[in-house]
Amino acid sequence: MSRVAALLRRSARAAPPQLLFAGLELDEAGNEARYAGRKARLTRTEARVLELLIKAGGRPVRRETLQIRLGGSDGTSDYAVDKTMSRLRRALEALGSPIAIRTMKGLGYSLDETVGA
Repeated sequence: MSRVAALLRRSARAAPPQLLFAGLELDEAGNEARYAGRKARLTRTEARVLELLIKAGGRPVRRETLQIRLGGSDGTSDYAVDKTMSRLRRALEALGSPIAIRTMKGLGYSLDETVGA
């Protein structure tokens, strides 16, 4: 009985990690983005891309990295990455977030706080 109680206490403390970038929060367990009290449901793919961008902390994430992360060892198409970025940009806009996904020619994508935010 004591062992079960100890396991329950430990599992209650182990809340899923929250990723933050300039007020934008990603709940990895629920595939949900939040900003200023607003919530946006994300697909698993969108959540994985946003996770990579947040962990990069504003540094660019190469397209090839995203392709491998989204498609496994075989990678995925440029089109799939473009569509995922497009949907993710719309989700961030719907949140009213001042954070934008910036395309950096030859480097990849990064999160950026827009001017005036």
